Amino acid sequence: MFFKTLKSHVVVLLTLLLWSNTSYAASQSRITDGLDEEIDNSTIQTESRVFEPSYFERFSPQNALDMLLQIPGLRLQSSNGGNSRRGFGQANENVLLNGARLSSKSDSAQDQLRRIPAEKVIRIEILDGSKIDVPGFVGLVANVIVQPGSISGQFRLEGSLRTNGVDPELYGGELSFSGKIDEFSFVVAVENNNRRFGGLGSSTFKDGLGRLIESRDLKQEGSFDLPRISAFLTYDFLSGTRLNLNGYLGHTFFKDAEEQEGELSTGVYVLRQNTKRGSTPEYEVSGDINFNIGSSRLKLIGLASY
Repeated sequence: MFFKTLKSHVVVLLTLLLWSNTSYAASQSRITDGLDEEIDNSTIQTESRVFEPSYFERFSPQNALDMLLQIPGLRLQSSNGGNSRRGFGQANENVLLNGARLSSKSDSAQDQLRRIPAEKVIRIEILDGSKIDVPGFVGLVANVIVQPGSISGQFRLEGSLRTNGVDPELYGGELSFSGKIDEFSFVVAVENNNRRFGGLGSSTFKDGLGRLIESRDLKQEGSFDLPRISAFLTYDFLSGTRLNLNGYLGHTFFKDAEEQEGELSTGVYVLRQNTKRGSTPEYEVSGDINFNIGSSRLKLIGLASY
């Protein structure tokens, strides 16, 4: 029997961040060589180690994640692991993008960094998490500075073949587009997470005297697919207000089929079959907006998922 777990919840959280107008305005943007656009850097107020694109050329990186994995001493934290923390109040991934936290509950930092082509990365700054104005950061934090304004896309194909009767994995991968138009930036991705599993084998059953009771041949085949489409949208208003919207829509398909052919010591043929299958739709929509109120910043956050 296949069990499906469904959940739906809506959360609205108000977080008041006490940043002074003076320090926020003084560090809100940084002008990068060759750019005529400002990069939001309001959270960065400390010296850093800087890695330029030339450092990564020998590794032939395809995306920002490939570059981060080559930085010595940096260990990426993820919200999708066993030590993940729920809620919105604190940062639990040690990565910033152009000085701002990555905004998504459905995808990890690794997923989002994989969608940034390496040629769009201007530099990567390694910071002390205890000296930046973002709650919850501990240890080293990577600030990835990305070239704004350009639109680009990339794709990734994944597959595998096995020799023991299991179906091949042929449909894994992702196609994504990212870019920025004026104050609007976006990342759109279509992906499929697929897995094939199973195996072949035989077994024998004997009694306490070593006499044969039954011999069996086992074949198991299983499949898992999660196709989905996701989008991450950001808009920066002239007043300093920033709006982030994230969402995805997907559907899980699962099948596990097991067949056993056996023969008893009496010569009786036995066939056992057990098949489990099911599918579950899922979605998530989340967003946040943060803006100035007097000498402080106010952030409103919402989440709905199924």
